[in-house]
Amino acid sequence: MAAASALMALTTHASATLLTFDDLGECCTYPTPTYVESGYVFTLFGGDESGPFGSPDGWHLGDGTAVPGTLNWHGAPGGTNSNLRISLTKQDGGLFDLRTLDIDILGEATLFAISAAGYAERTFEGNVLGLTRIADEPLDLFGVSEVVFRQVRGAGGGVGIDNVHVMPHQVPEPRGLSLLVLAALAFSHRCKQLRRRGAQRS
Repeated sequence: MAAASALMALTTHASATLLTFDDLGECCTYPTPTYVESGYVFTLFGGDESGPFGSPDGWHLGDGTAVPGTLNWHGAPGGTNSNLRISLTKQDGGLFDLRTLDIDILGEATLFAISAAGYAERTFEGNVLGLTRIADEPLDLFGVSEVVFRQVRGAGGGVGIDNVHVMPHQVPEPRGLSLLVLAALAFSHRCKQLRRRGAQRS
């Protein structure tokens, strides 16, 4: 019973948020390529500054080109905006968990990457010309302060994300940890008593 109470003290129900970009509309061109939804911030950065569309004036973060209601940006490695990336952070600067998302690509043989400190970079590939969903699976990035998305390879058709499932990261409170330690000690003591009784009977 004590162990169950301790575990309940450690468990807090964080409010999960699904970022859908349904109200994105025309958004976020240079010099402020930033979009905020439900306390989470998407920021475009790192674009090249050469070429007709490579200048900061050409940076685009906005509603999906082919699929409305997705967050879309453009950048083709080896071409326009080859270093263009998008970061996801929490508006209050806190830690968060990224559980799942959908990635849409518009281009041929596009390789897309997701990275966060403390985790290996995840890559997803789409080989069909046109808009293709290439990721719909648990990512489970826990306790991160920033997630960065980048297009590693592709023809420059653009990348979009949708249905981003995030929640504030929950850290066990010191009181909850103390209760868990006490519960573990009580359980250990009870086990020793049962072993002693068993030894005395035999």
